Amino acid sequence: MDSSTKSAIKALVLTLRHTLEDELTLALKRYGIFTDQKWTPDAPPDRLTDAAEREAWRRIVTVIRRGTQEGRTLPQASADYVREAAFTLLNRLVGLKCLEVRGIIPEIITTRDIYSGRSQAHRDYRDAHPREARAADDALPAAIQDACRQVNADLIGYLFDPDDDYSLLWPRYAVLKDCIARINALEEIIWREDEIIGWLYQFYNAEEKVAVRRRGKPQTPHDVAVINQFFTPRWVVKFLVDNTLGRLWLEMHPDSARVRAKCDYLVPEVLADRQISESANQREGEAPTPNSQLDPTSPINNPAAPPRRAAKPVTDIRLLDPACGTMHFGHYACEVFAEMYRDSLDHGWPIQNPKSNIQNHEIPSLILQHNLFGVDIDRRAVQLAALSLFMKARTLHPEAQVRQVNLVSADATLPDSGVREQFLARYKDAPRVQKAFAQVLADMDHVAQVGSLLRVEERLRALLTEAGYALSETGELRPRPQRTIPGLEAPVRQLELGEQPNAGSGWTPGYTLAGLRDDLRAFARDALQEHDLNAQLFAAEADKAVRLLDVFIDDYDVVVMNPPYGAGLNEADSLLKQLYPNTYNDLYSMFVERGLSLTQKSKGYVGALTSRTFIRLTTFQKFREKILLSESILSIIRGRQTPAEGTCRKCQIQVHCATYAR
Repeated sequence: MDSSTKSAIKALVLTLRHTLEDELTLALKRYGIFTDQKWTPDAPPDRLTDAAEREAWRRIVTVIRRGTQEGRTLPQASADYVREAAFTLLNRLVGLKCLEVRGIIPEIITTRDIYSGRSQAHRDYRDAHPREARAADDALPAAIQDACRQVNADLIGYLFDPDDDYSLLWPRYAVLKDCIARINALEEIIWREDEIIGWLYQFYNAEEKVAVRRRGKPQTPHDVAVINQFFTPRWVVKFLVDNTLGRLWLEMHPDSARVRAKCDYLVPEVLADRQISESANQREGEAPTPNSQLDPTSPINNPAAPPRRAAKPVTDIRLLDPACGTMHFGHYACEVFAEMYRDSLDHGWPIQNPKSNIQNHEIPSLILQHNLFGVDIDRRAVQLAALSLFMKARTLHPEAQVRQVNLVSADATLPDSGVREQFLARYKDAPRVQKAFAQVLADMDHVAQVGSLLRVEERLRALLTEAGYALSETGELRPRPQRTIPGLEAPVRQLELGEQPNAGSGWTPGYTLAGLRDDLRAFARDALQEHDLNAQLFAAEADKAVRLLDVFIDDYDVVVMNPPYGAGLNEADSLLKQLYPNTYNDLYSMFVERGLSLTQKSKGYVGALTSRTFIRLTTFQKFREKILLSESILSIIRGRQTPAEGTCRKCQIQVHCATYAR
């Protein structure tokens, strides 16, 4: 994508952001909610006589109250709501545009003269709903909501959920029409670009990122997300994925022709210097000169070489991006996984147990269901990541059906109102269960501040052991789960926390994470009937926390990321020091350590785009000695071609990109 195209996208996104935020601020005032002055959240204004409007007020106020629990004033939390609502609407408009130009849905954004200046879907909706068509807004918001409802039901959810709490406000009709006209003014070929979603998110935060940096250290989880959003170029993504996921696969299947051709950024393996010659002239303390002679026994270099790693079904290979943003790594990893499936079909290698007769159109769905996982503290990024993966799946095969994406927004904020104790009281007859769930919820209090760095699954494992559960030899706590889109009920109870409870321990196989989610949903339904807003909020936020635990309780074969850099929030300092005593001085070093811990059992690979500060600064000495040079092997390093001052003499690290192996 050239610079002029990026400039056009940036101008469009910032214009839409300012327009929609101004409009939704006005819309919010109708509900008696203000972003620039105090207001009372006790009851809706008398002018809201319609039941739907009063329910919308209740839902908006519930979200804003959640913001005040994070230390925001009512006006600040109201402004936060406007920001999120504007971004949700913007994402939906451009998301629908991206889907329609790919032929995935009927045109709802693109207007044409033959439809009297409307879109095809808008025209069809008006014809089917003549009463709504007589409204002053020409039924345009209703038509867009209907399109979102169809996408949400048939495709991916997340971004297009019509019942989302941030989809309750609309701009005036003329303003909405103008926003759509601006979107349509951008050339259609731009909306077809694979990288369009990432650039939209990057530019949306451009001005806000400058403002946050001027204020100094980030003050909220939102600030952390904003200042650490950097577009990761495809060549960086490709380098890291090729040398982690691609390398892992070729170690299992050196004769995988498709993956070898796809992963053309693979770094060859060379023979060790001592195997070629002894450098008698090398002075003490001088770095050895690398030789270029390739290792003929390496499965990375030689398709006829013996495998280095035991093979396993493709569906058992799991890749995680713990700071996924809009999922650029997963977007390209889809392509590599697709070649792995196709090569497996060609060679008869195991794909999925017990089923092996996979059809080509099933491959994208299998990839999203079994292979790709992502976490981010920014719900907006997760929304766009889901859209990006869905579009990628349909690009890989137009008949691909997507019902599941393994993306989690690590932004849960559990209310501190006594509701937690009320919920936990239902486990009073199983005190060990109650203790474990109480600890999980207590640990999750910090998830919005630290995201993927929270190691709550380690505490859960310890509690399980204490409760009498016998772990398997591999350390697995449960069978592999079948994850579904949030909001869809699972057909069976999954994700068992243990395998063999000791007699009298108080644990039974019925107590599962899926069961905990079922209990939370039942709690929410009861709260809805009783009009208990605090209980509803607790159930919704706790459910998000459990989904995060669901991701991290497993091991991964590959972890790839462009992690955040710098310091975390002040309120999280003590927790991070406790969890990461060797790496807490910078977020990126903590993320690398976290990635290594998640690949420990599989002896997998971690690929990260990092700063090079860890090479020479004394504050990173423990990270170098106890993590990089003790717990892992720095297998591939790529950085500047010219030496830089301060390069570590011991390991010759001068990096922008690095992969680490267990």
